[in-house]
Amino acid sequence: PDHPEVKNVRNEFRGVAHEYHDRFRLFADAAPKLSTLQQHYDGIVVATGAQAANRLELPGSESVQQGILTARDFVSWYNGHPDFANITAKLSSPEKSGEVVVIGLGNVALDVARVLSKSAEEFADTEIS
Repeated sequence: PDHPEVKNVRNEFRGVAHEYHDRFRLFADAAPKLSTLQQHYDGIVVATGAQAANRLELPGSESVQQGILTARDFVSWYNGHPDFANITAKLSSPEKSGEVVVIGLGNVALDVARVLSKSAEEFADTEIS
């Protein structure tokens, strides 16, 4: 209640969820195993803030090779940081459907979800790489 940005996150999420309702899945109070998520999604973004590369303390969460990224890694990629240029190749998997899970609850998670929900053409006139 003493943090107005929390309400802003809620309102922003409602807007994004309404606009892209057919592209979101909500797992409230769920704790699926990373191995289960990896079977169904091309990537998993752990959005626990972008100030540092915060990783979940779960088996398999330490490796981008497994298709698991921190929000900081993902944000660095879409902002064009050269050290993160190969992230899309590490998420690609021909047997999967092109779907990604975002684990998080704050502004960074919303930013990641918003970026993932748009096509490359929608970023043509922006500063996003």
